[in-house]
Amino acid sequence: MNDDFTTQEEILDYLENNLSVEQTKTFEDKMASDPTFLAEVEQYEHLMNGIDAFGNKVTADKIHTIEGNLAEAGFFEEGQPAAAGTIQKVSWVSRRLLRLAAVFAGVVILGYLIYNQTSFLKNNNIFVQNFVIDPSNVESTIARFTPNGLVPAVSGPDDQFIKALKAFRDKDYAAAVDLLSNTPVTEINKNYKSYYLGLSLLETNSATEAVQELNIIRYKDQFEFYYHTNYYLALGLIKTYAPLSDATAALQIAVNVRDAKLREKAQKVLVEINSYGINN
Repeated sequence: MNDDFTTQEEILDYLENNLSVEQTKTFEDKMASDPTFLAEVEQYEHLMNGIDAFGNKVTADKIHTIEGNLAEAGFFEEGQPAAAGTIQKVSWVSRRLLRLAAVFAGVVILGYLIYNQTSFLKNNNIFVQNFVIDPSNVESTIARFTPNGLVPAVSGPDDQFIKALKAFRDKDYAAAVDLLSNTPVTEINKNYKSYYLGLSLLETNSATEAVQELNIIRYKDQFEFYYHTNYYLALGLIKTYAPLSDATAALQIAVNVRDAKLREKAQKVLVEINSYGINN
């Protein structure tokens, strides 16, 4: 068999946890020593995750249905004559090819589903154009957590939290991520921690993790930065190719913010999304 097909099948088996312990170790050793191979595995993983993420897993279901139909037709049986009205059994090699064909069919469907959205992002650079942090917000938060602030500061978690905020203020977002990730959550800092960690993750191109963090506080309507949270969440959702209906829902909250500049940005992004007619 062509080595390319063998590699692709191994990748699929690895991602689907079909390898033995020894095979998994060999596979992971190869990823650790071969950056090109690692990149190929990550590409397959991204595609398979995308298949699950779009259309409520419709694409993934289609792939599994293809394999199921082949199994019902007897393609995967050994040593048995074909039943009347079915296609003759195929070889082991051909079965592997059929499985790969099913996955690639899913990739084509996935490509169709995300074509408009990927084009939309590339052509308009929404995230880059609209992701701007207002430093005044972090200054007010630092003041809130200092001894003379609105909330009496204490040593320990809040002391580390202030260090993280100062790193954020100084645009050292990698340090902010590290400090915030290791700051214990308290009743006082929990919403602020998620907010600044989410923004820091966006700044360090970790949009998926940022979305997870901002989702924690997206419905905290009493939180000081409730509207800001939904604005940045929307940008994170756009950057991660999530359904644009999710981003729209967050933006529809953000447009109610008192901050005129942020409100204008939220309205602008909404208009751009709607103008493409791909609010799925």
